[in-house]
Amino acid sequence: MTGRLFTVPNVCSAFRLVVSPLLIALAIIQQRMAFAIFFGAALLSDALDGILARRLRLDSEAGACLDSWSDLALYSAAAVGLAVLIPRLIREELVLVGIMTAGYAIPFAVGWARWQRLTSYHTWGAKVSAMVVGPAMLLMLGVEDVWPLWVAAPIFLASAVEDVLITVILPRWQANVPSLWHALRIRKQERNPFPFFRWDARRRRGTPGKGERPSEGIRDWERPCNGGCCGSRGVGVENLP
Repeated sequence: MTGRLFTVPNVCSAFRLVVSPLLIALAIIQQRMAFAIFFGAALLSDALDGILARRLRLDSEAGACLDSWSDLALYSAAAVGLAVLIPRLIREELVLVGIMTAGYAIPFAVGWARWQRLTSYHTWGAKVSAMVVGPAMLLMLGVEDVWPLWVAAPIFLASAVEDVLITVILPRWQANVPSLWHALRIRKQERNPFPFFRWDARRRRGTPGKGERPSEGIRDWERPCNGGCCGSRGVGVENLP
């Protein structure tokens, strides 16, 4: 069990948890360069952990939970750090700050209100948003201007709206829902009036042969998850009838 926890992807996630309070401390003592270096390294670890988990087949519920909470801690700490390091820009752009804060808080609040846990959909839109918003925050710190965040804001808000819609549409909590279209498909399949044929509706390779598990050929986002945690590396539980 211990060996399963101390994997390379989990170490990447744990690194972000450790760095998050450090970012706030660096901002308080006005160490801008160190803040930028550690934040950039944390963003890199965020990009690597999911890739490594899939390539090395090291998915686990513990790793999934660690990944989601470390992302939440990192971006929260980065926002606080920027407010400390460049307070003038924050005061001058309260509208943008309010928009970004709402786009961050509303999907979290809606998801928590419905599921009592992090949503952890990790949609394609959220991945694109992370690729844009993180570097934009770094660039904003470097150029001392908010235009990078204005460029990233539409992508970020589109991802936030999609997250809220997925929360409303899904009939049950599930991690790793790539898009709103996938959520609609999950809802349609859950409403199947003929549960005896549910496997057929989800298969990609026809009727299972002798000795073949009926779940083979089903994509990860189609598998229900009854895990008590969340994250981009969650493992679905194959418990359909």
